[in-house]
Amino acid sequence: MSPTFDESSTQFLIFKDCLARRLLSYPAFASQSDPTDTDELDDFTTFLASETWSALPEALRQLSPDSADAGYTADVDDLISTSVDLIPPNVLETLTTYVAPSPPSVPSSSPTKLSKTSKKPAKKSTKPPPAFSAPGLLEDVLTEYASEARAPDMSTADSDLPPNGVPKGGWKSTRADECEICEREVHLTYHHLIPRAVHDKVLKRGWHPEDKLNSVAWLCRHCHSFVHRVATHEELAREFYTVEMLLEREDVQKWRAYASRQRWGVRPKKNPTSSFARQVLSQGA
Repeated sequence: MSPTFDESSTQFLIFKDCLARRLLSYPAFASQSDPTDTDELDDFTTFLASETWSALPEALRQLSPDSADAGYTADVDDLISTSVDLIPPNVLETLTTYVAPSPPSVPSSSPTKLSKTSKKPAKKSTKPPPAFSAPGLLEDVLTEYASEARAPDMSTADSDLPPNGVPKGGWKSTRADECEICEREVHLTYHHLIPRAVHDKVLKRGWHPEDKLNSVAWLCRHCHSFVHRVATHEELAREFYTVEMLLEREDVQKWRAYASRQRWGVRPKKNPTSSFARQVLSQGA
């Protein structure tokens, strides 16, 4: 019998969001006709996350900013590597069946829209996608989970915010109560809409005036991570430098619809109910 666990725990919900974020890089999940219909993604993710989580060692499931003080001092990289070997075969088989046929996308601009600052569409990569590995996918998810679960609280002080172009009343006067993408009431981080790593290039190329460089959006950690997965720093600076522009992307709409349903402290559905999830479960029986 699989060990029981609290499906409303912060750690499990972080892991589930990391898994959903990874799955949305695959066309099978990101390119459905209705970006707001996330029942299948939610059910599929809940099923895979629950099956995987129940097999993981307690030390990995209890990671937090205070993990060292709580006695979880094992090397996290080694812990993740050994945990991958514990993942149930039905999880690996399900991923191979439903995810492997659609190679993942890489951070790139929307192929149907040209940059407002560029006369040419982004070049498409001619490199073949890497061979699919279900253990590799889950190892990546666990690595992201471990990083996010151990990250300190991002309650931001005025002194931590960008110094230039501060609006009247300070940066906290711009802070929303909810994430500007998923609208969840969770801890927020500030996202540089024009990433700092390309500020010099932005000014040199004349993409934006200097007073726009420190424009920020208030995002939860998971939406923040998702944004940086779907586009490079340069693409964010040139084509997706407002929340409205980000929300024009189909994959961001899909993530927003999924994430908006994931309420911290609310127990996710235990049993998948969509036809897709029932098909997965029946084949694994």
